[in-house]
Amino acid sequence: MKKRWLTKIPAKVLVLGLFITGLILVGSTRTVSVSATTCMEAFYQYYMADNAYDTARVLWFYDSPTSCADDCRSNLNFQQCVDDCRTNRQTALAAASVNLFAKSLETCTPVTVDECAQAHAMADACIVQYPYPDYSDLDERLAVYDQYAACRLASKVDSCQ
Repeated sequence: MKKRWLTKIPAKVLVLGLFITGLILVGSTRTVSVSATTCMEAFYQYYMADNAYDTARVLWFYDSPTSCADDCRSNLNFQQCVDDCRTNRQTALAAASVNLFAKSLETCTPVTVDECAQAHAMADACIVQYPYPDYSDLDERLAVYDQYAACRLASKVDSCQ
């Protein structure tokens, strides 16, 4: 009789797999037209995705507004509940990251000189808004860097000369 060894996939591997799958999905749909009806709506959707990502990031790194322990306090299987909660929060952060990058790709490309000036201003403000070098925790630094990179991508500054 053979014994089956069940291996538990670490949460980070699962999240990384979801993130890579999301990036592949986003990259494969880049030729699809913008789903927003206007450039203003596309930027609104990007900012909403950024807000959702920031909320998921704060929940994951700071347990705010509540910790998993607080959420699971009345659960009979406390440790399993806490583990599931942490996995759910990490997965939510990865999903929010995929959505953030998808929405940043949907913003309009600047055409006029004035639009390029706005794109440069937005791109310059990204590092001020998302100062990823200021974070000492490497995982959180990378999470904030995702916001910085999405901000820069949404500005479409690289399409300007």
